[in-house]
Amino acid sequence: MKPPRKVKVGPISFTVASTRVGWKAAVDREGSVIDSEDYGVAFPWLGEIAVNPAHPPTVQRLTTVHELLHALLALVCGSPDFRSYFKGSTGQIAAEERLVRLLEAPLLSLIRDNPRLMEYLTSKD
Repeated sequence: MKPPRKVKVGPISFTVASTRVGWKAAVDREGSVIDSEDYGVAFPWLGEIAVNPAHPPTVQRLTTVHELLHALLALVCGSPDFRSYFKGSTGQIAAEERLVRLLEAPLLSLIRDNPRLMEYLTSKD
């Protein structure tokens, strides 16, 4: 199963690319930051997420959550200047990456293990 093509993160509608063409476009755009073997990348300032389709579906799901966490951090902390919150670490991007990695698996487990909770939280009544 592929991820949805659009995901709403706060007021921003993100495009999610999970095809070889979409992944190649992301690598071509940010080749200095990512390479073709990476799992995924988020461009919060563009409203785009790309997930590498070369990895197994379970890894792609975790990567989607991981990249959405980057999008959420940019939303709540302010993109692109939110990285200033992480000063004093070995690197601002590295600190953000550590935080996202700490949250990705528990968040995916919470969503996956609690379908009724997701139904409740997403109901509109």
